[in-house]
Amino acid sequence: MIKNGKILIADDERSSREALYELLIAEYDVTIAEDGLRAVNLIKKKDFDVVLSDLKMPGADGMQVLEALKEKNSQSKCIILTAYGSI
Repeated sequence: MIKNGKILIADDERSSREALYELLIAEYDVTIAEDGLRAVNLIKKKDFDVVLSDLKMPGADGMQVLEALKEKNSQSKCIILTAYGSI
């Protein structure tokens, strides 16, 4: 089966990672990072079409993940997710 694109899910909450993975795996090539530092390292090595990143994670936060994409001059889209209720 041909997948529609490459997605990186970066979230330190296991249940959130697994829920997103199960939702997307049928249609997309999905890679998981358990923390922000792993996400940054994966971004340096591979190209992703979309990065779904939690805002608050150990190692590196979602803004640092976004910064890694910008430094790579990537055309990837980044969506920052958070369970915290502040702007």
